[in-house]
Amino acid sequence: MLVGAGFILRNAQYQILLVCDARSGRWGFPKGHPERCDLGQPINTAIRETWEETGLKALEDYSIDVGKPRRIGKRLYYSGLSNATSFEGATAPAGEISSVRWWSVEELAGREDVLNSDLRCWLKKMRYRSPSLGSRSPVFGSAPAPHLSI
Repeated sequence: MLVGAGFILRNAQYQILLVCDARSGRWGFPKGHPERCDLGQPINTAIRETWEETGLKALEDYSIDVGKPRRIGKRLYYSGLSNATSFEGATAPAGEISSVRWWSVEELAGREDVLNSDLRCWLKKMRYRSPSLGSRSPVFGSAPAPHLSI
């Protein structure tokens, strides 16, 4: 059963955008549950939730990869490349998200205690695929991922 959708966004420095849940204190990808306004489309859920939690706007602050989304846990995650450096304009309800920041994959290693289950699952898959993380994020490789141009 699909519970929701979100985004795995990286920047030019191959850092991953994460949000901190105000209630649990755990970090994870911007994500959320579908609402009626999403018209049954997981990509709409992912775009809306990313905007609510970070203030980033699709196709303005980040591109969306044309490839298939990844299922991590019960959610679908889309990928994208962001040029954002600040996170102003987030509209998440007070008490939902306490912080937004960029993390390197190396910073996340060994931090399972502060990561949510989807992010821990993603990291395990990435380590399995690429035992040496190196300076590039294994999910995106060494070249920028293709993206939509509208």
